[in-house]
Amino acid sequence: HTATDKHFTVESAEGLNVVISK
Repeated sequence: HTATDKHFTVESAEGLNVVISK
């Protein structure tokens, strides 16, 4: 469960970064 939560956090951070970059 921890690994999944961490992966989800990473994806969320990347998505947010893309939105900010755009």
